[in-house]
Amino acid sequence: MANATIALKQESYQGNMLTLLKEGKGGKLVQYAESDRAVIGETHKFYRMDASTTSTDINYFSSLVGTAGDTNEISVTPGFVYSHGFKKENELLITNIDIKSSYMKSFKRAIDRAEDAAIIAAIVAQDGGLTTAGDVLKGISDVDNYNALVKVVAYSQALVKDNDDHGTNVAIAINKNDYASLHIVDKFANADYKGLNGFDGIAGAEFVVTDAVPQGTTYVIPRGIVCFASWKSGDKAIMEYSKETDGYIIWARKSIGATLGAVDADSIIKFSTLVG
Repeated sequence: MANATIALKQESYQGNMLTLLKEGKGGKLVQYAESDRAVIGETHKFYRMDASTTSTDINYFSSLVGTAGDTNEISVTPGFVYSHGFKKENELLITNIDIKSSYMKSFKRAIDRAEDAAIIAAIVAQDGGLTTAGDVLKGISDVDNYNALVKVVAYSQALVKDNDDHGTNVAIAINKNDYASLHIVDKFANADYKGLNGFDGIAGAEFVVTDAVPQGTTYVIPRGIVCFASWKSGDKAIMEYSKETDGYIIWARKSIGATLGAVDADSIIKFSTLVG
């Protein structure tokens, strides 16, 4: 009876986990990236257009210099990440692996965090090209720093005002300790625009609280700047018996890749403040 029950759990886990991986939106920051989750091939290319210009006259015979934006390529190579666990048979028999169970969701949340961490890592890799702001001699809850943060968020919003995507256009990636510190700022705690439209943010931008960002650093990220890719057939979920450990190894796999092109780096604002 136990073996038949375990077999059902194995089948159920694999089906439910794949459904979670395929149908979920992924990490919060991924929703602000230009993303393609159906990549075929080792490397996927995204294309950026430089800004086009205009002129008051054109002479086809004297010049062949165009004013249309040139194309820049950004290459993204996904790699696998795994979320895994282990249970003895008696533990597995009483573990709920329904698609809504906390055990199943814990695997999915781990992979979502890894997706956001990959985006932050791509930003950090272009650290020297980022636009900088903030007073490193003051904490983020200092009124001057808070006002400066609102200002740079508004500036970032202006960069993407003509974006056709619906919803918020800017993410504020922030460490949980800095986010908590903001709540002692009277202007933040009582802001009329905080919490509107079903999201938590300032100046129309959404906070994404993540441990991938160290305390003292906050990134203001316009939509569509970072490129994110995932292989079409990269999702996998397995529950299998391990004779060596006399238990069941349970894991989920997803492919993740993120790149920030150097030409786009200055569109992201690195806001640095005093830690503590």
